Amino acid sequence: MENTKLKERHTMTAKTKKKIKLDPAYVKHSVASEVDMKVWWLEELEGEILEFAKYVKDHYGIKYNDTAKAHLKRIGKTSQTLRMTSAMALGVLEDLHKYK
Repeated sequence: MENTKLKERHTMTAKTKKKIKLDPAYVKHSVASEVDMKVWWLEELEGEILEFAKYVKDHYGIKYNDTAKAHLKRIGKTSQTLRMTSAMALGVLEDLHKYK
């Protein structure tokens, strides 16, 4: 009986929530992403993070300060390291910084 109540409550909230449709983030993909899907997904993730940072900056009127730049730089370095490792594993490291 309790399980039924949980399902009903869950479905009721699921029906009442509106899904927000976002435009896809603009991402410039490298040539290496054609061969290595992990590189492609990491480039997409980095683009989504940058779009979110841009949204927060514009929506809340926040100016980029040194702390915000340091956080974005750290995220970029981590993403770059993951993309480089994946590209090295598949032998497409030379195409990692070539763009279409």
